[in-house]
Amino acid sequence: MGNPEIVQDGEIIDLRQGIREGALDSMEILGEFLEQFGRPSEPSQEAQDAAFDFGANIGQCMLFGITIEDYEVMLEPGPRTVTAVARLAREEARGMTSELGKLCQIIRDSDDLVVGMSIESWRVSLEYILNSRLLLWGIEAYIEEALIETYSEDPDLEDLVGREHIKPYFQDLMDRINELDDEIFGNRFLIASILESQLKTEFDKWRALLSKTSSAPDVMPWILSGGLENVLIRIRKMRRVTEEEVPH
Repeated sequence: MGNPEIVQDGEIIDLRQGIREGALDSMEILGEFLEQFGRPSEPSQEAQDAAFDFGANIGQCMLFGITIEDYEVMLEPGPRTVTAVARLAREEARGMTSELGKLCQIIRDSDDLVVGMSIESWRVSLEYILNSRLLLWGIEAYIEEALIETYSEDPDLEDLVGREHIKPYFQDLMDRINELDDEIFGNRFLIASILESQLKTEFDKWRALLSKTSSAPDVMPWILSGGLENVLIRIRKMRRVTEEEVPH
């Protein structure tokens, strides 16, 4: 599971403040484009990107129990906005799955010289993909909350229509996220061996934030559960055994 205590309380406060400020900024930016989501025509790419950033930032606030003033107002920008977030997140998950598969194949096909020259760029790419997976977790939390908002005791027609509009996109998103998780798990030994010492840094920040959250989610992405760190322990044990067996 890692050790969230390596992230000091002062740093956790700064991380929470940074997430909160990012959410407020994304709320303001989305507000400039919100009118586009009420039109029959497709919102601009800039507007959709603003919705994606909003979903990712608000989702992190939900995961880490960070309160945002006026959040309730922004939580109901309409089903077309939430759907845009789901569609973009789906494409993000699909793209990360494809990129990870191609990258891991390149690594496997490379000789020792290429590995030595390319390992740092590979680490950057892997860290980006894994961080994208965590951001998708935030978006997942945002869309789930948006769906819950439509389940009132006496839902009106708008709630019912909005719910049915969002649900298929959300299910498709979850399918794509599961595919990304499968790709990560299938390449876990390669990912752990490439990242090595950099493996824990980003994950421990998320774990530290979750450790200070009274209502932390019961289920989290596999990469936050210590899975990759456990794989790295196995890799290092196998290396030691191999080294001991080689005659000196």
